[in-house]
Amino acid sequence: MSSHASTWRVFGSLAVDVDAREVQVDGELVALTKLEFDVLLALCATPRVVLSREELISRVWGPDWFGDEHVIDVHLSNLRRKLGDDPKQPRFVRTVRGVGFKLAA
Repeated sequence: MSSHASTWRVFGSLAVDVDAREVQVDGELVALTKLEFDVLLALCATPRVVLSREELISRVWGPDWFGDEHVIDVHLSNLRRKLGDDPKQPRFVRTVRGVGFKLAA
């Protein structure tokens, strides 16, 4: 990690460099799309706090976005796959049934 430690958010083996828009898992760089990074950043902003699909969409796409809110599921699925996160036993992104998603800190 760089000397600018304040830009990093670390959650176990997951490290997010907010300013550089880089993500590492177990020290390995993970390539994410802009939207995948933005979804992860929204979850990082409030670790352990459950965000509904609507809240995530508002934070990532903005409050005026219109469309199917399940678009977030596609991005979360891709994000989990790239982070090596097993949906059955997630290390990072957890689903809270009927409520939303949170970053397990």
